[in-house]
Amino acid sequence: MSTKTTKSNSFNYVVYIIALIMSIAVSGCGGGSKVQYSGFLDDYSKMRPIKGSDGVRWVDTNANLSKYKKIMIDPVTFYIGPTKGNKTVTPKAENINRITNYFRQALIRELSKDYEIVDTAGTDVGRIRAAITTVEVNRKELSAYQYLPITLVATGAAEVAGARNRIAVVNFEAEYLDSLTGRQVAAAAHSRSQEVTVKDAKSLTQKDVQKILDFWANQARVNMVKFTKK
Repeated sequence: MSTKTTKSNSFNYVVYIIALIMSIAVSGCGGGSKVQYSGFLDDYSKMRPIKGSDGVRWVDTNANLSKYKKIMIDPVTFYIGPTKGNKTVTPKAENINRITNYFRQALIRELSKDYEIVDTAGTDVGRIRAAITTVEVNRKELSAYQYLPITLVATGAAEVAGARNRIAVVNFEAEYLDSLTGRQVAAAAHSRSQEVTVKDAKSLTQKDVQKILDFWANQARVNMVKFTKK
């Protein structure tokens, strides 16, 4: 075998390895973790896994969901259940407010495309109660792709600045109620993760998790239309 052929094969092998590593890295981003129940909702026993999603859902098949032409959206809360104990580290208060306010506005933005958003109860009004129930920032161990020179330099620079690549895990729970009776007609809980560059959970901002919140708002609209506009 010629030297030229050997070099060519070696180059192709390196390209293949890099492509394989990067494909693994990309496929690992944007997914979620197993949902952790917080206690925000009264009952989780009826929840069932959502295919292709890190979430669970329940819908009352006996309820006439198509009668709800308008939607009330309560202020989104930040609810940390008792299972987390005193060791829970949460974003700063001002960041929590920005996160919950942004999420509510994202829900209004998406759902207003198909429903009238109102602030008073009525026979044709459904009500959404939602909470962000967990925000965790876990250290992201060096993956194989981070040993490539460019990403390794970037990671090192972040460490010096007091931050590094980490995984933010955000959990969300919501229920859909009859606005007059308070009867629950649907409920869901989801978990989703995203790579961020922050020092710890306290440093997490609305911009760090905005993609997750936008994704959930869009999914809320998609599923609401699916179940109420049959």
